[in-house]
Amino acid sequence: MNTTPLNVLDIFSGAGGFSQGFSDVGFTIAGAIEKDHDSCLTFKGKSPATEVFEGDAASFCNKLTVKQLPPIDLIIGGPPCQGFSSVNIQRDVNHPGNNCVLIYLKYIEIIRPPFIVMENVTGLLTLGNGFALKAIIDYIKELEYDCEYRVLQAADYGVPQERWRLIFVAYKKGMQFSFPSPTHLANVRLNFSNASKLVVKDRNENRQKLFHHTTVWDAISDLPEIENGSRLQSYKYTSQPNSNYQSGLRLGSTKITNHSTKRLEALQMSRVLSLKEPGQCWQDLPDELKPQNLIKLQKNHGSNCWKRFRRLLPSEMFSTIVTEPNPYWGAFIHPYQDRVLSVREFARAQSFPDYIEFFGTLRSQYRQVGNAVPCLLAKSIAMQVKQSFVTL
Repeated sequence: MNTTPLNVLDIFSGAGGFSQGFSDVGFTIAGAIEKDHDSCLTFKGKSPATEVFEGDAASFCNKLTVKQLPPIDLIIGGPPCQGFSSVNIQRDVNHPGNNCVLIYLKYIEIIRPPFIVMENVTGLLTLGNGFALKAIIDYIKELEYDCEYRVLQAADYGVPQERWRLIFVAYKKGMQFSFPSPTHLANVRLNFSNASKLVVKDRNENRQKLFHHTTVWDAISDLPEIENGSRLQSYKYTSQPNSNYQSGLRLGSTKITNHSTKRLEALQMSRVLSLKEPGQCWQDLPDELKPQNLIKLQKNHGSNCWKRFRRLLPSEMFSTIVTEPNPYWGAFIHPYQDRVLSVREFARAQSFPDYIEFFGTLRSQYRQVGNAVPCLLAKSIAMQVKQSFVTL
């Protein structure tokens, strides 16, 4: 049995949602690489013992500073995959055709850790007609790793949000790994290619034994009321937690931070004010306030776009958290208050603990949260990875 500390290197770390899940189950986050300054500040604030390398990941790839880290047992990361469609993987990270996925793979080749976990959007499955995924697998197998992948739904693991993510794992031969079984019942429609074969096999089994999905109200009902455009940077809790989910996220924290929200201008605000009840959307607006392009989409393509300009229902889950709470693009209006969701509410939807404070402009804070891997999803994966090391 392996009882030594397990060291993680987080590449393209962002604000650290992915590594948070691994830290929560006992991994040591030895290093993180991220070029966004605000994300680095957030990461350093939550994980002061972690060596955070601020800059382009390619620039650190062969540097001594990275090699001076303790032995790395696990590389994690969610490299952006835009542009990964060339016919030939170049092993030179300075080649102009390279991108973030190739840089991530180069780190694996240099460090050769026992285990790798990569997170990405489900679009990677079909990028380049499947070439991208095949190229990654071929590259990893050349390095003598076993590898596999699944598409996981964050809500299946207690996250109060519908969010499909592709999880790719690779490990040294002789190790074993099983993707985590769902813990919560989340009725989320499969919306990606070859879906039924890519979800975990037991997703639709033993449903009666699963917890009910975590709801919007489970996540945010204890947060104080604020107005459109409020900037509540630091505030003591004014109530007791109303759910086990809130109790878990409040551990280690004595205050609320980042409970600040984007200010809606006159037209958008008039639309919000016209939506009186939770669950109402753009179709419930007066005719003069309905966006013309949504009317055209419905007329020409039969798309009702029911999540656009929608007040959330307390009993439902958040739709996929993105990098800005623009009501045109999704259900980002508070169930009862006349405003869009705050940064802290975004963070609750992503299962970030309350003690993590996000730095930078309001826009940057939203972006950091929206780009993150939900912490509870990461934790579920981390528990399975840890078991792989325990059984060595």
